[in-house]
Amino acid sequence: MAVNLSALAGAGQQFFDNSGVILSGGKLYSYAAGTTTPQATYTSASGSTAHTNPIILNSAGRVATGEIWLTAGSNYKFVLYTSTDVLIATWDNITGINGTGITSNASNVTYDPAGTGAVATTVQTKLRESVSLADFGGVQNGTTDDTAAWDLMIANAPSGATCLISGPSLISSTIVVNRKLQFEFQGNAAVAKTELPYAYILKKSTMTTAGLQISYDGFVMRGGGVVGQTGNTGDGIQVLANNVTLYNPCGINCGGDGIRIGSDSVGINANTFCIIKPVCSQNTGNGIYINDEGTPSGPDANAGTIITPFCQGNTLDGIRIKNAVKNTIIGPLLEENTGAGLRIQTTGQYTTAVGGDYEGNTAGDIIIEAGSSWNQLISPGVLGTITDNGQSTTIIDRASIQTGSLAGAVFNNGTTGASYSGSNECYVQLNGDANPRAKFGWSAAAAPLTGLVAGQVMHCQNTMWVTSRDTVSGRVRLAAGTGLTAFVQLDPQNLVFEISGVDPKFSGTNSTGSNTPALGSNFPGVTTTAPYTWIRAKAADGTTIYIPAWK
Repeated sequence: MAVNLSALAGAGQQFFDNSGVILSGGKLYSYAAGTTTPQATYTSASGSTAHTNPIILNSAGRVATGEIWLTAGSNYKFVLYTSTDVLIATWDNITGINGTGITSNASNVTYDPAGTGAVATTVQTKLRESVSLADFGGVQNGTTDDTAAWDLMIANAPSGATCLISGPSLISSTIVVNRKLQFEFQGNAAVAKTELPYAYILKKSTMTTAGLQISYDGFVMRGGGVVGQTGNTGDGIQVLANNVTLYNPCGINCGGDGIRIGSDSVGINANTFCIIKPVCSQNTGNGIYINDEGTPSGPDANAGTIITPFCQGNTLDGIRIKNAVKNTIIGPLLEENTGAGLRIQTTGQYTTAVGGDYEGNTAGDIIIEAGSSWNQLISPGVLGTITDNGQSTTIIDRASIQTGSLAGAVFNNGTTGASYSGSNECYVQLNGDANPRAKFGWSAAAAPLTGLVAGQVMHCQNTMWVTSRDTVSGRVRLAAGTGLTAFVQLDPQNLVFEISGVDPKFSGTNSTGSNTPALGSNFPGVTTTAPYTWIRAKAADGTTIYIPAWK
């Protein structure tokens, strides 16, 4: 039996009564800590011979054998009496010296938190607020297979515990999170393929499935992620649960997508995810792929947010969104992907992409495919092209977009009409009107556009033209090139104003004579019988001027 020398009277201690008289014949009882249940003590380090209980002290007030030994890992209570059974003292929670009682049995040690109102607990309870992969045998050296340790940790960690990973951990099968846990990978986060995080899951080259599958709602992970060895197939991180939050995750060199949200075949809820500063590069699939096509419900990878993702050098797209609704991407850096930087496919709806940097993507920086709808691009930093074949796309601030990449783009809830022709066109429609209220574009056509009401076309060859249906103010802004800010103000009473390669035509008469307030004091004298009208315009300094015209 393993025993340790008692911390009380362990070796040669002499006992006295309260008057300082040697306690000859005194009685020393031993119990289990906190109880009156007798618990044996031993005469030597062999633990083979038990003391009597009580131990009777000799005439010198000492234990006759000289020593008291306690069972390792057990706590004791000692009670001391005189030979006539008068109580002298009680000592509780006594352990063996250098034994397991204090150093390894943390359940018997109090942890007293600082601060008013803090509640004391045991050291064991406090320490178990987090566990580590090492607690379950994880070596985390990048070469030893830690799969079994992962399975043990996930199955046995206390509910809600934070699980600590402290190095590259090799796995040979998918790690499935199906309990209420948090993962925290220690050390720095990933920067790119050449600068991996300090701690991460290393996906073995023979794996054909995802490295990490998240199947529990509300899961939180900080740092780390999945890095694949050469030859692996399958995704890095697969999100198959609601309200999952990933801070600084990576999906690098995976044989599928770096981070995959949703399922292609099984009805899964993967809504309201939040992924902050992910690094997804050099994956055989997409950097990040959001798509849920499970039955019986519709898309369920919705209302998520991805903040400042870095997706570089992926074989497909940097970020691909398919059967998903109302997701937001903020400040992405999507570059040098063989596919597109951002691709929104059929049934991708209400995606909002804000800001970011898109460059060097082989298939195009942003591609919005036919069948997608109601997507928004706000100040996209695009050095290449945007291809928009979707319905009702909104693009705000297109200063850096190359011409020729927005043919057919529709803003808000507008639709293109057969009577609106020309190249590189886009439309604006307000308040659910059946027809676009304004149309902007560049056209080389010299003739006016067809199918429009006379008096509502302003057209200049090889410059921007505007079609206005605003017949209340009749105000149109023309832009024939950078820096041109001239306005044409049409009088609401004389709206017929057409420039279309033929002579200008004006209608209306004035019979009030010259030098009248209606014409202005500087209007030249004309005959009162000649049919004439005037053009009212604004000079560069903002003053109103009148240009006479007559037959």
